[in-house]
Amino acid sequence: MKLLLVGATGLVGSHVLRVALMDRRVDRLIAPVRRALPEHPRLFAPVVDFDSLPEDPAWWQADAVICALGTTMRTAGSKQAFRRVDHGYPLAVAKLARQHGTRTFVLNSAIGANPTSHIFYNRVKGEVEQELTGMGFRSLTFARPGLIGGKRDEFRPAERIAAEALR
Repeated sequence: MKLLLVGATGLVGSHVLRVALMDRRVDRLIAPVRRALPEHPRLFAPVVDFDSLPEDPAWWQADAVICALGTTMRTAGSKQAFRRVDHGYPLAVAKLARQHGTRTFVLNSAIGANPTSHIFYNRVKGEVEQELTGMGFRSLTFARPGLIGGKRDEFRPAERIAAEALR
């Protein structure tokens, strides 16, 4: 199986990357990234600019795409920047993969995703889901995790408090 993974350097994506590379059913893993990944015999990780993704590479054609792209308002710095990463980038990836014949797409979304939500984060996630639904994928999966725990490179005090409260 040829798998395309976007978001491979983040918390969720790095876990998916590790599991996929251990799975012998994955013959080839394509992981377009903003910064280089360690080499692996079955991994091709082209460094790309997500604001202007290359349209022609054959690596867009895969058996499946897993999209774990995402950021936070704090990291993004503005609603516009957040929307670009959590809405624009996944849709651009989906469009290119679909144009190249990929028929399966998995999105790491969020619990509460709803295009009519009054909460900006949930609304953006819901809008992405809604737009992906109309792209013609044979198989489309939305993973909607709640709070995602794990060791992060950045400090998120609100998430830490919530995680402790929910534990």
